[in-house]
Amino acid sequence: NLLSKLYEEDSECEEPELVQVYLRLKPCYKPSNLYEIRSDRCLITSLDTTTAGHGRRTQHNVSKMYTFTHIFGPDSRQQEL
Repeated sequence: NLLSKLYEEDSECEEPELVQVYLRLKPCYKPSNLYEIRSDRCLITSLDTTTAGHGRRTQHNVSKMYTFTHIFGPDSRQQEL
């Protein structure tokens, strides 16, 4: 049966390998409150935005969390990569 043969071939396929993503932060001479490193894998960005809606100004804090394979901080040296 063709369908069972396809199923057998599909079950023999290896699991796809996940993409590894690394982040390297450059040294910054002025402290920034735009991001926070939570761990060696987690970075949270934070941006205050002011928008006009329905005739009044409102302020929103937009935060997003990003997860990486590894985060290299601003003090990391090339040899560590």
